[in-house]
Amino acid sequence: MTLLWIALLLSLNALPQAPSTLSDSAKCFIAGTVLKAATGEPLKKARVVLQKQEPSAQPIVTITDATGHFSLKDIEPGRYRFWVERDGFVRTQYGQRSSQHPGVPLNLAPGQRLRDIVFRMVAGAVISGRILDDDLEPLARANVQVLRTVYAGGERRLASVARATTNDLGEYRLWGLPPGTYVLGATYARGMAFGSSGGARESQLTGTSATEESFGATYYSATTDPSRAAVIELHAGEEASRMDITLMRVRTFRIRGRVVNTVTGESTYNVSVYLQARGGPGSGRLLLPTAGNVKDAEGSFEIRGALPGSYTLVAQLSDEGQEFTAQQTVEVGNADLEGIQLVITRGMDLPGRVRIEGPSIALSKLEVWLQPKENIPFPSPNVSVKEDGSFLLKNVKGDSEVNVFQLPEGSYFKSARLGEDDVLERGLSTSRIPKGETLELVISGAGGRVDGVALNKDGQGVGGAAVILIPRSRETARLYKSTTTDQNGRYILQGIAPGEYKLFAWEDIETGAYRDPDFLRCYEDRGESLHVEENGRYTVELKVIPST
Repeated sequence: MTLLWIALLLSLNALPQAPSTLSDSAKCFIAGTVLKAATGEPLKKARVVLQKQEPSAQPIVTITDATGHFSLKDIEPGRYRFWVERDGFVRTQYGQRSSQHPGVPLNLAPGQRLRDIVFRMVAGAVISGRILDDDLEPLARANVQVLRTVYAGGERRLASVARATTNDLGEYRLWGLPPGTYVLGATYARGMAFGSSGGARESQLTGTSATEESFGATYYSATTDPSRAAVIELHAGEEASRMDITLMRVRTFRIRGRVVNTVTGESTYNVSVYLQARGGPGSGRLLLPTAGNVKDAEGSFEIRGALPGSYTLVAQLSDEGQEFTAQQTVEVGNADLEGIQLVITRGMDLPGRVRIEGPSIALSKLEVWLQPKENIPFPSPNVSVKEDGSFLLKNVKGDSEVNVFQLPEGSYFKSARLGEDDVLERGLSTSRIPKGETLELVISGAGGRVDGVALNKDGQGVGGAAVILIPRSRETARLYKSTTTDQNGRYILQGIAPGEYKLFAWEDIETGAYRDPDFLRCYEDRGESLHVEENGRYTVELKVIPST
């Protein structure tokens, strides 16, 4: 299989390429070696990837030989991401300080030839063990997850970074993990693995009453509270074996109700019902597979194994390539929930138009998305814009934020209006959409631009520093801009909306930490204030905030 994959890759690289208008003297060349970090030995069959930082840019790929050597030729000048990857090792980016931080963009000047580039790949860590029931018997098809603390929306949360399912001996193995600290947890529902369905175990207690019990989400070692889970520190290439978890049995409850399909009026047998923990996958709770299908022609459904907590109950119907949903917030306490009705309705069709201020662009490259304010794991309405700037969003329901993706370089999302309503700031609500109105979006090509260099205390450029532009309106996520300095410490940010900002450069910062008000408060006086106007061009020399 490996030889076949390599042969296919080489054949793809050999496909005819569009003729280049560059002279041979302007083309660039890169050569180097990939080594094992632990021993310095050459690493063969590593995949070396160079990708230009432009929309839809195709990667340039090669494979290291038996001596770990690689070369890339006939490269256009420009700004690139450069990395190497191989099974059993942690993906390594050019200029990367650690596996948890981004690499350094590579700027290639016309005719530049780089030799003796060296990548040192760190072996991935492994966690292995068994998942057992309360009788210490192995559990097959238990779901095991490795989680780590990350920033999400300005808050620190546990997020799943790797998953596995146990075999018939209850064994699992999670491999290729970067060095760092982790939390380990497991869930189980009889007959269920990720993406499948099943129910909880029942146990008869007294008389005619029945109480259901299920294995609750259990963290290593022996706790159902993620904040009390043991922290597992992994080093490069280390295998933490015998990380066994005995799942703890807890009382669970059923949710029963009926789905009504008003979209097609047909049978609801093809409707799936899901229970999504409030707060979503980044909430710090393990992803427990809790789902069921409609049981009869009347639309009856039953979900078993629900733990106490706050959830969004979602019914999903697929019809002619579209997804239709109904959702309801439910609180599971100390009793079963009965009589819930989920009515699946067709949302409204919302026409729109994109208008460009400034130089004309290829409108068909733009995509309009509506991001639901309620975090549910299903596709949100999205559409590609036509050449004339028109688009039609189908099946629009609820409250959403309007987003436009694939904006051209230097442009920004200026306004979104629905009649007299400013939906760029307020968001879009179907309860406030007048009939016959068109969603009018304006993209301006007059975005501001700031460039410069990030320097250390000795006045030297710092490669790989995180440069963050933070708006005065800290809650408006679309206004933030970020980049990483190149190998010379230089940076460029463009497509900036007019407004007031602060500009920071950190030598080392955890991804997303700058959205945390408590974190940012410690550095407010280290940023450079910046007033941005349309078409404004600014050069700012930044003092890098050193890592602590």
